[in-house]
This record gives sequence, structure tokens and C-alpha cells, in this order.
Amino acid sequence: MNVLSKIIDFGKSPELTAREERLLKLSNVTFIVILCFILANLFSFLSFGNKKDIHLIIVFAFHFVLISASLILNLKKKYLIAKINFSIVAVIFVSYYSIAYGKEGFNYLFIPMIIFLIFNLFEAKEKLIMWILILFASLTYFVALYANYNRLEYYINIEKSFRLMQGIVSLIGYLSLTIMFGFYNFKLTIKTENKLLAEKVAIDAQKIIIENAHKEITDSINYAKRLQHAIFPPTDFITTNFPESFILYKPKDIVAGDFYWAEKIEDLFFITAADCTGHGVPGAMVSVVCSIALNRTVNEFGVTDTGKILDKTRELVIDTFTKSNAEVKDGMDISLLCIDKQNQKIFWSGANNPLWFVENGELKEIKADKQPIGKTDNPKPFTTHQLKYKENTTFYLFTDGLADQFGGPKGKKFKYKQFGELLIEINNKAMQEQSTIINEKFETWKNELEQVDDVCVIGIKI
Repeated sequence: MNVLSKIIDFGKSPELTAREERLLKLSNVTFIVILCFILANLFSFLSFGNKKDIHLIIVFAFHFVLISASLILNLKKKYLIAKINFSIVAVIFVSYYSIAYGKEGFNYLFIPMIIFLIFNLFEAKEKLIMWILILFASLTYFVALYANYNRLEYYINIEKSFRLMQGIVSLIGYLSLTIMFGFYNFKLTIKTENKLLAEKVAIDAQKIIIENAHKEITDSINYAKRLQHAIFPPTDFITTNFPESFILYKPKDIVAGDFYWAEKIEDLFFITAADCTGHGVPGAMVSVVCSIALNRTVNEFGVTDTGKILDKTRELVIDTFTKSNAEVKDGMDISLLCIDKQNQKIFWSGANNPLWFVENGELKEIKADKQPIGKTDNPKPFTTHQLKYKENTTFYLFTDGLADQFGGPKGKKFKYKQFGELLIEINNKAMQEQSTIINEKFETWKNELEQVDDVCVIGIKI
């Protein structure tokens, strides 16, 4: 019984689903029963047949080898080839027996049984092959019927008494195969359904665990978002000082590595768009460190020169991260603008991110120092740029998220050139309208693609 169980499990694999495993076992049982039927035919021939019809032994042996090959194919995990091999071999040999033994042999009864087996052994994804094999078996069935009832004795000369004996064996085999297949199919179906039910219960339990974990994580991240936004300056603080302004802020995830910061020291108004290493939770944690460093530099140490603000901020950020045993190379790129409205001047410094401004319909740029706020080789003091501006000049501070977004008809980056052209095109519009247009352009460009990075764009018209 142990050996039989092992043969029935030929080709069993952990990768198989419960239904696939059921079909595999059914096919193995079918192959075993057919092999037993061949051996029964051979035994009846040796006992009652005419030894002159020795060619039948060759047919039985050949049939046995080919059906056995299906078992071997299952063992080698060639499941589909095994079923195709069985179907073709079974139909051809049953047709041969049917024609050889005539209507006394009843072998044609096996062809409908083979059609039934084909219908039950193939999966839904193998339907085309299944129907081709069923069509082949059906055509063979009608050929066998015609041959049985219009048979000429000299086609294959087999004794009538042996043909009758073979008919009895065929009927027993047909009934045995039907009963055994039905019983085993029922048994496996119950077992499969129980297994599927157990799997569903396990999956549902895992789903609840995952959903609860997801909720806890999402709640934690949403709370982290509230904490991060607490370090952002209130929108009213910026619009009170500069009514013609906007902030377009689009995190990739719930929390972001991009942040904006603003402060007013006497007549000087500071505002910045910053891009910290990474995005999501890691980026947000770095943004808190960098934001605190900016606050300390301006409020605690009283630094107001933009270049020196970045120098001191870098010093504080590096000092914070070097307290850890692990080497942390995180930091930020930044565009820091200081507006002196009383003297109609701006002061600006940048780490990797430039300053753009539109004056008299022309887009101009002040380039940033090519170094981040953080650890870097050969650090240099940041440059402080000073500019006397004209009225109705619009200044733009931004991170790289918009320019680096993939999209458009060819799935390419938006790029700075297109961004600059857009700013010139919309410069005569109200600032809030500009923000809406930039956002719509971004969403249209991105379309169905994933947002690749946090986006922060600040516009101020003076």
C-alpha cells in the first residue's frame, strides 16, 4: 500500500496548488488502472488466446511501456506532456483493440471513457489542447464503431472465443475504471476542499494580522506627518509677509524628505526649499534634523548671512549624525533666500539647488555651490549672492522632484528646461493660479506612472 501511495504521489511538489495536486493524483491513478487493465488483457490472452496471435503480446507490451511513460513524465514534473501522451496512446490502442476484437470485445466502450478522463484531467488553462484531444478521440470512436459493425474477418484474424473473453475483461475494466475514478475523484475533491478551506482560514488569519499591522504602521506614519508638519511654518506666516506667493508641496509618500522653512529676523525674511536624503520615513527623519539645525543657526546663534547659515547648518547636521556609532552620510540640498524689502535686496545661497527668478519676462538663474549640507569631500564655505531686485520680480525655489518625474508620451523625465519654459509662460498670472497650473502640468505629465520623488516648489513675487 505504501508503494501504491508513492506512485500516486509521483510528481507531487510544494509549488502545486491544492487543485493541481488533485489533478496530478487523479492522472496517476488513471495511469495505474489502465496499466492494470493492460496486464489483465495480457493474462487473459496467455490463458485463453491463440499463441499464433503473438503480435498481440507486442501490442500489449508497447502499450504498457507508453502508458508507463506518462507516470515517468509526471515524476519529472512534465504534467501536460504526460496527459497528452496518455490521451493519444489510450485512444490509439483502444481503437486498435476495438477493431482487432470486433463487436464481441466491447473495447469501443473505452473510448467514451477516455473522452471522460480527458475532460476531467485537463485544467481550464489547457482547454484548447483538451478539446483537440476530445475531437480526435470522438472521430476515432466513430471509426471504431464503423469497423466493429462492418468488420471483415480477414482484417485481423482472432479467435471468436478469445474475443468474447476479451469482451468480458473489457467490461470489467470499464466498470472498474469508472467506479475507481469516481470514488477517488470524490475522495480527492473532499480532501482538496478541506485543504482549500484550511488554507483560506490561514490566509484570512494572516490577512487580519497584516491589515492590523498595516493600520498600526499607517497610523504611526500619519502621526509622524503631523509632527513633521508642526516644524513647517504656517502658510499664513508666509502670505502675511508676501501675499503674492505659493507653496506647492507634494510628498511621494505620507511623510517626505522635502520640506520648506521660513523665519523673520527684524527686517529680513528667510525662506527655503530643502531636499533631504531619501523620502518617506527616513527622509522625514533627516528633514527634522536639518530643520532644527536651521532654526538653531538663525535663532540660537544669530547668523543672518545666508552662506554662513548653510555653513553652520552643515556643522550642526554633521555633529548630530557623528554622535551615532554608524557612519551616516545623510544631509540635504537647499535653496535659501533672504529678502530685505526695505533695501530692495535679496541674499541667496544654495547647496546643489539653484535660484531662478523671472525679471521683465526673462528667466534668470543663480547657480548653487556643488556640495550638500552634510559630509562631503573637500567642503568649502558656501557663497552668499547679493542682488538688488526690481519690483514685480518673481523668485522660485524648488527641489529636483518635479524635473526628475518620469511621464509624458515617451515616459521620459520632465527636466529643468521644460520647467523653466513653463514658468516663463505662466509668469504673468496670479501666484495661486501659477501653483494650480504647475500642479496640473505635473499630474498630466506623470499620468499613470508612480511619483518618483517628493516635490516642493515655492514662488514669491516681490
